Amino acid sequence: MKIERKLIEEIGRLRRHHIPSYSRGLKRVFRRYLGKTDNFDIIVHAALRIPDSYYSAEVISYIAARGALEGLSHCRNYFPLALKKVEEVPQEWRRAELLTEIARRIGRAGGDLEELFNHTVRLQDERHYYRVMKRVAGAYMYSGMLEKLIAQISRLEGKRRRQALKILALHAEKMNMQEKLLQSLRSGEDSALVQEYLKRRKRALRRGSRRRRTQERVPVSPGIRGMERFALGLYNTYRGSIKTAQLRAVARAAPLCHAYGMKLVLLGFNTEDPEELIERVSVESRISGCATYLKLLREAGHLLVFSHPGDGFLPGAGELVAATPEPQEGKRISLEELMHLKGDVCIVMGLGRRGLPGRFLETVERHVELTGHGIPLETCTVMGIICERLRSNIGRC
Repeated sequence: MKIERKLIEEIGRLRRHHIPSYSRGLKRVFRRYLGKTDNFDIIVHAALRIPDSYYSAEVISYIAARGALEGLSHCRNYFPLALKKVEEVPQEWRRAELLTEIARRIGRAGGDLEELFNHTVRLQDERHYYRVMKRVAGAYMYSGMLEKLIAQISRLEGKRRRQALKILALHAEKMNMQEKLLQSLRSGEDSALVQEYLKRRKRALRRGSRRRRTQERVPVSPGIRGMERFALGLYNTYRGSIKTAQLRAVARAAPLCHAYGMKLVLLGFNTEDPEELIERVSVESRISGCATYLKLLREAGHLLVFSHPGDGFLPGAGELVAATPEPQEGKRISLEELMHLKGDVCIVMGLGRRGLPGRFLETVERHVELTGHGIPLETCTVMGIICERLRSNIGRC
């Protein structure tokens, strides 16, 4: 009873008027009481009352997965509650986003995959269906439930059945379970479809291997004299592990820095190992030669990776300058004026919807705004503008 009262008091102190903050607060309260109690019904009921069903379902599924992974198997019973809240979300793209995340969590923590499969089939948009089904099928297979998944797919018809079988074949290939899959299929038509898809995959992989070997022969740039003291900085503001969006930005920055002879500085990427980033970019990005450009930058000492910006000083990066559409008073500086600064300069852009953190903007002494009108630009656009304007100004100096 004492812990329950404390839970109610802590939840009562959370800000309810801002739903994202309130949702994060509920998760913090849950983590704080892990190990102190095994009954989280009070937090779940608070999550059920969140006005936005999207956040409600996200919080409940988080509690279900995290609790189960901590050894509280009864927390899996919260997954059906999360799925009911998903049905209340009006926008299908948000429902698909939630179902993808819930499938990932159930795949790790265990839970009722059949109900999740049924929710996936009810999606109307084919793109949403395909994206969620990939995650759901993966959860089935990594849980050792191949036969049950095949039985579920056998109830589908037409294009959806063919898509599900292709997804199944893709997962089987990754897990080296092609033979087991073909033996488990009950329909000769399904078996023929999967066999044909696996053959096409083999041919595509052979072509891709030849293409990658060709892409490794990238042009070697001598750089531009005077540009070696400048660096592009990418500040990752996404939460959690490194995701595809961050890796794509790195892949786009690498050839720019290679071509212009600049350094590439990566901040907040949850790793300080350049090799890890190079390997992941090479696997998850299709931009031609991006991994090779990163290797060339690393060999030249032009690839710097820091897990966080610290107090604004990064060895080898030089003076940090924030690229922001809202420069603070007294800190504004133009790209042309940057040319007259002594020493190395690193122009840092925010990678993510939130832009550069306020604490970082306070730390650095100079802010640069590119448009002259405070118009926010996409990160890759900013990178291109900075490189070309620096190059053109170096030619005038």
